[in-house]
Amino acid sequence: MLRVGELWREVLPSGTRLLAGEAGLDREVTWPARLRSRPPAFGQLKGGEVALVGLQTLQQLDPALSLARVVRQVQRAGVVAVVINGEPPGDALTAADELGLPLFVVPADTLLADLERTITQHVLDRRADLQRRAREVERELMELAIEGQGVAAIVARLSQALGRSAWLLANDGCALAKQDGYAGGVALADATARELVRSLAERLDTTRLRAADPPALAVAVGGRAFLAAPVVRDGKPCAYLALDGAGTPSPLERTATARAAAACAVELARSQAVLAAQQSLVTEPLLAVLDETLSAEAAAARAAHAGLDLAAVWAVGVVESVGDAPLDPDALAALRAAVGRGSVWAWRAAQVVALLPPAVAEDARLHGVAEAALDGQRVSLGLGRPYTGVAGLRASYHEAVWALRLSLLVQGSGAATAFATLGVHRLLYRPEHADEIRDFAAAQLGALQRHDAEHGSELVHTLDTYLRSGGSPTETAGRLGLHRNTVLYRLQRITAIADVDLGDAERCLELYLALRADEVLRALDDGRS
Repeated sequence: MLRVGELWREVLPSGTRLLAGEAGLDREVTWPARLRSRPPAFGQLKGGEVALVGLQTLQQLDPALSLARVVRQVQRAGVVAVVINGEPPGDALTAADELGLPLFVVPADTLLADLERTITQHVLDRRADLQRRAREVERELMELAIEGQGVAAIVARLSQALGRSAWLLANDGCALAKQDGYAGGVALADATARELVRSLAERLDTTRLRAADPPALAVAVGGRAFLAAPVVRDGKPCAYLALDGAGTPSPLERTATARAAAACAVELARSQAVLAAQQSLVTEPLLAVLDETLSAEAAAARAAHAGLDLAAVWAVGVVESVGDAPLDPDALAALRAAVGRGSVWAWRAAQVVALLPPAVAEDARLHGVAEAALDGQRVSLGLGRPYTGVAGLRASYHEAVWALRLSLLVQGSGAATAFATLGVHRLLYRPEHADEIRDFAAAQLGALQRHDAEHGSELVHTLDTYLRSGGSPTETAGRLGLHRNTVLYRLQRITAIADVDLGDAERCLELYLALRADEVLRALDDGRS
């Protein structure tokens, strides 16, 4: 995590001054966004960006646009700081202070394009460091895991030692393990188990918990007495160990219950670490190949050591969940089992990445199989083309990610998209020529985009629908849910504002390509994060 204050101290050039907005120095920076002289000024802002505003560029973009207005607009879009290369007017300082938006001025000889690259590299380095530290924690968990017999054996041993029934309950009250029937005890009803868990959660809500030293609490639920201790993971209860009891628990019972809960925490962590260990044998080498963190030669060597055959033909698939629900790492086993046929899967927080034999990647049922394996959780799927070797797999991974990003923009979430089926978008997918493509799209659509932004109209969307409808106003009206006369009026406005003849097939082709280019640019901008 990189905060604005750290950016100032570590990245911005010597001599940079904070002019206003000191209250926002603790906000997180996600990416730089440099103002350009043609719309869209910043591309797609997603929140957390540092806006780099050249005052001369601002004048070229719109002489009537004040810096104070820019400060207010980018703050609403989630920008966390603004960097300028000249002295600002007083109203911009006032706006920045009111909004708590840090406003920096860099030395006059600073090139904002170079600064954008410097900030980008620093953010990427920070992210790589966080990932490295996360892997170290994961390895530490692996090393801490000890050979055991499972939580059922722990629960049974506690029950036997104290002569009382015992249960290990999940947070929803379901029994993960149980040993009942001791000392005339009776089975734990589902409703009682849920009420017991709810009561424990309320009592521990503000308690600072440690996995190695959990508290043992006496609880009465439904006329029954229990002694229970939380099984702690990441500072929160992930389960509860409950002992059927009567009267005041003895020190031995309290200590034994707490130690058993701690043992369950170790055992659950061990089980999780074993799964992580098994997966990391493939995950780290595969991600090293795809993420380009190693040279091709080093990545190939690690892959070979892990048993990955990079000489085979593979297509890369990328799966992401729809909405805020994270992908469960435990679902990897279900995905592998469902897809099968020689696929290789790796999980990380936001994605599941797979190497798929061409026959699997080309199977139209793949998307449905993935969702079924995840218990119906909706996912989006992007597929690259088949390649061999490190360079080929990296190309396939970039294609898969880009196909997924473009699919989210064009088709919405929950779709499966193969790069090979993207048609004209494939011709426009040239990241190295993004600026040239951006200029082309702006030249064709800029006037309409500015009109839409200023007047809240939908001329660009109307034009796109009209071209997709084969130039038919009637079909366009049906698709948009408008009266045909409304569409005809909008087409007249498009003709006048963009200075185009919609009866000219060549101009219509240029406009159609510009619309598709704009989608490509938005997908490329989205892919930076």
